[in-house]
Amino acid sequence: AMSVPTFAAGEQTATAKIYVKNAEGANVTFVQAVQVNPESTHGWAFTDETYASAFRTAFNVDKNEDAIAKLIDLGKLEELNPNSNAANGATNTGATSQEALASQFATALSNITIAGDGNNLPDSVPTTGYELTDTASAGLYVIKATKTGYSYSDMAVYVSFADHTAGTLNNATVTAKGTKDQVKKEIDVVK
Repeated sequence: AMSVPTFAAGEQTATAKIYVKNAEGANVTFVQAVQVNPESTHGWAFTDETYASAFRTAFNVDKNEDAIAKLIDLGKLEELNPNSNAANGATNTGATSQEALASQFATALSNITIAGDGNNLPDSVPTTGYELTDTASAGLYVIKATKTGYSYSDMAVYVSFADHTAGTLNNATVTAKGTKDQVKKEIDVVK
């Protein structure tokens, strides 16, 4: 989970891979929204003011540190299984009476725009998923998928530390949740 990083002082140079499953044939974009910052109150900071604003607004707080604290609260509830919510296809805070926090998180994700062309995924990918990057640093990544005729939920994945002291990282996998767009037509019978 997104805990306070306690690795030795200095630059974090370890990298990890991020994989995405269930997005064959889609265009996938991603951005790191939260990164390690040993000098901040919680050890994390937003990578850009635009992302900070999206989370502050969604969580209804005024300070970046308070938005980071909400993300840590959300992450702490899933400490034993990082990213399990994405793998299971639901935003699940892991505790009862936390639906508002999960909803706020989903709102923040939907309000983040990711620039760039993204990655056009092939129609067939390995069962381990498509490798979006092999140079991810620790933090929270927002991922979006688009495909003509399909609608995908916004995604987030947390690249966690395998060992805080050594600064080593775990690879992360997210499963895209998408549905085929359908047009429903009905005929009204005039009597």
